[in-house]
Amino acid sequence: MKKILAMAAAMAMFSAAVFADVACKKLDNGKVEVTFSYSHPSAKNVLLAGDFTNWQSGAKTMKKEGDTFVYRKVVSEKSVLTYKFIINGNWMTDKNAPATTDDGFGGKNGVVDVKTLIN
Repeated sequence: MKKILAMAAAMAMFSAAVFADVACKKLDNGKVEVTFSYSHPSAKNVLLAGDFTNWQSGAKTMKKEGDTFVYRKVVSEKSVLTYKFIINGNWMTDKNAPATTDDGFGGKNGVVDVKTLIN
């Protein structure tokens, strides 16, 4: 019985909902605020790396707001951002990314074309 309970607990942990999102909001100054969000029960430390952070060397720590890690960046409306999350030290592709591109290592990077996501 203990083995069944342990297996069920492990399966619940691995099947827990992963939430990732990218949203763009036009600001009064003509710029756009891009918000990256990531949530998962096992996430203890989440970084955002991308072409706008010089990838890992400049990865940005995402701030925890409630149960969700968030990072906001103000950019021009013409910006196209390529990114990936680093969760608990592991590189993870945003499976909910608006678009993706090959990362050169057999995986995918998320792509945000800001002008297509402005709300």
